Amino acid sequence: MKFQVSTGYAVQILCCLHKNKKEVKNAQAIADEIKCSYSFIIKIMRQLRARGFLTAVQGRHGGYTLRVPVSQISFYDVFTCIEGKPKINYCPGNKKKLCSKKKKEKCEFHKFFCHLQENIILQLKEMKISDLADKMGDKVRKETG
Repeated sequence: MKFQVSTGYAVQILCCLHKNKKEVKNAQAIADEIKCSYSFIIKIMRQLRARGFLTAVQGRHGGYTLRVPVSQISFYDVFTCIEGKPKINYCPGNKKKLCSKKKKEKCEFHKFFCHLQENIILQLKEMKISDLADKMGDKVRKETG
């Protein structure tokens, strides 16, 4: 399973806004901080805002703030926001019509990969963005303190 680059940037955006607490931060400043193009950041932030994670503040000193604390946002939430629902249950027999997935008993490939997918989803739901954001903050404090 491989995350899209945009999912990684979405996590970085949330961590960046968490670090600034209630302070409004504009998209250009975020793009500069995480070293990503402004247009790509805007696209990702639109998705995060549509999902309800961000609030846009209008005006001359406008920008974005977190609407939801990162302690309430899981990696699964971000993944599905950017990429949709994960699907890794691949069966090589499916292309050759050898797979029995539509029959009463599923083939062993489907059983295995469905189980693996369920476990990965559970892990992603348990891991909160705050877990990473807090570790990043600890590292910065050690380096500057």
